[in-house]
Amino acid sequence: HCTYIGGSDGFIQHSFCVIRGKGILNIYVENDDMDCMDYAVDMSNLAMVYDQVQVYDRAAEYYKKAAELKKECSGESLSYADTLNNLAIVWNQTGKQKEALSLHQKALEIRDEKLGREHVDYIHSLYHMGNTYELLKEFDKAIEFHSKAMQKARQCKGFDTLDLADLHGSAARSYEGKGNYKKAIYYYEVSLDLIEKARGTENFYYMMNALTLAAACEKAGLLDIAVQYCEKAVNIRRKIFSEKHLDFLNSLNSLAAICCKANQYD
Repeated sequence: HCTYIGGSDGFIQHSFCVIRGKGILNIYVENDDMDCMDYAVDMSNLAMVYDQVQVYDRAAEYYKKAAELKKECSGESLSYADTLNNLAIVWNQTGKQKEALSLHQKALEIRDEKLGREHVDYIHSLYHMGNTYELLKEFDKAIEFHSKAMQKARQCKGFDTLDLADLHGSAARSYEGKGNYKKAIYYYEVSLDLIEKARGTENFYYMMNALTLAAACEKAGLLDIAVQYCEKAVNIRRKIFSEKHLDFLNSLNSLAAICCKANQYD
């Protein structure tokens, strides 16, 4: 099966996985063995690699073929639901939210039936449904699904802390989309606290979420607080990049602009 090991040569390793993945599928073709579950699994694995390198048209092609064959081989199984879920995420990435919503709904139903509503995968399906409604700008529905997912995730011992942070961040975006900045800021702050708990503060993930929170505070007119979070993000970026890096310079410029709005001219 194709696997990816992260690192500085990530692109080369992904390219190697694509070549090997295609080679594996060709062996099935040469042996006229394309109607089995193993072939579906390996198509799905290759789709994951294309997904990782953001070649979404090829990822969708292989996910779709894999899903169809999995259903033929084993019906509406958990493996079938997993592939539907992955295909739906690709559709979301390419602006096909209505198609994604239908697939996420089907995956949710299968996971509900076979795993129950306390299982991690079921909670993830709720989360993905919420994200899809958010992209459709149906913020009330997004909040409904995110709220259900957060409630269950807090009670689930196997739910990852960073995933819980993402859940709170998604809920925050939905509240921000509605213009409810008070709730948005609350959930962004919870998300930031969870990221700090899982990874600390001196990392790109924490920095980007601090900037998101600063932007929400700015929209809410809480300019002094916006300055604080933006300044924290700039200080992290100073440690991650060199002070001559364009991203760092742009961050300084953004911080200066917020300081001006807050009348912090010095």
